[in-house]
Amino acid sequence: MVRENPARQIHRYFTYKSQYTGKSTVTSARRNYSRRQIVTLRIWKGGCGKDNIAFVIGLALELDGIEGEAPKSLYDVYLHLDDHKLPLPTYINETSPGHFHLIWLFQKPLPWTPKNARYWESQERRLVEVFAPFGPDINACLNPVQFYQNWTQLNPYNHKRKCDINIHRTGHKTSMSAIQHALDRAGVLNEWIPRIPAETLIRQDLRQRKYITETYTQWGKRLGLSKRTMDRVIPKLIENGDLIKEQTRGNNKPVKRTYFYKSMLYIEPRTEFNNTEKVSHEVTPILTPKVPTSFKELRYAKETASAALAKAFRKHGARENYRNKTAYAVGRYEKWKSGGKICAGELKKRLMNGLMRSENYGASGNFTVAELDRTVQNVLKSKYIQPLSRKTLAEWGLSC
Repeated sequence: MVRENPARQIHRYFTYKSQYTGKSTVTSARRNYSRRQIVTLRIWKGGCGKDNIAFVIGLALELDGIEGEAPKSLYDVYLHLDDHKLPLPTYINETSPGHFHLIWLFQKPLPWTPKNARYWESQERRLVEVFAPFGPDINACLNPVQFYQNWTQLNPYNHKRKCDINIHRTGHKTSMSAIQHALDRAGVLNEWIPRIPAETLIRQDLRQRKYITETYTQWGKRLGLSKRTMDRVIPKLIENGDLIKEQTRGNNKPVKRTYFYKSMLYIEPRTEFNNTEKVSHEVTPILTPKVPTSFKELRYAKETASAALAKAFRKHGARENYRNKTAYAVGRYEKWKSGGKICAGELKKRLMNGLMRSENYGASGNFTVAELDRTVQNVLKSKYIQPLSRKTLAEWGLSC
């Protein structure tokens, strides 16, 4: 419970003193903690996370200044914008001396799709590079759901730094392409942000969903892909055996024909293994163990072909005629598991345990360390991140 003490009103703000704790807090009748985002949300009660973004309405920078240097002024901001020929921000919030929020609002909201998200992030990184002398907060600038000082607020006050917040309104709205052209003319390099291929996105979804009952349009909209892309990728997955047509519904006339698909890449969630269930892990190109493997050591009742191949390769090695193919297939699987960020040394270390258990390893004319280096380089140079399909493993004689 707090009580107002009007006798201590100072410069349009006053103090509250708690009768329980005795602590005094400075506050104002004007809104101080009013914040806004540069995005609009899909669902009102769906939270303020990135998954709930519907549209992005602008670009923003949070400039905190460089510690140990003299604080920048508003004149320095305008001069820096003019030197780089950048569009004027719609709002410039001077939260305290040397601290600014630059807000560029778009004329039309931009839909938040994976492609536009990379586009937005690339322009934000370029703006951060331009305003490096002003000490930008990189984490805040690259966060699309960051909260900024409400630029429509009238006469706000900063109680933390005991100063007024000055909001400068230019009324100038711009677009993403206009800012991009201005940065291009200023000679700021456009940082390339890698995108996840459409086939990888679909494979990741198939590992989490066992049955697909959606149409191509609904499925692509959920993943942020066009129907044209789905029409190109889905037949390849069906041909490789990763996706199977389980059932056909409807007909050609009154009811539209749709298909019911089953994913062969689905990974069961982790559960305790039932000892009474018999699971066969006999692999043709993998050496048979001298001692039978205990079922208690198995973590999953079902595993994908690449995961089972990698597990058996680490334990038992490979036969003489399958060493190179097995090392490449397992390397592709390890590359996918690391998200394509594995280095040559780490990949070579993971493959070495299986090669040491292989037949005639290191003998004259057989699989040697030099051959392993070439295999590792082939894995890293491959433009594909996902592991080999079941059909390819079966053709190479590596199916489990």
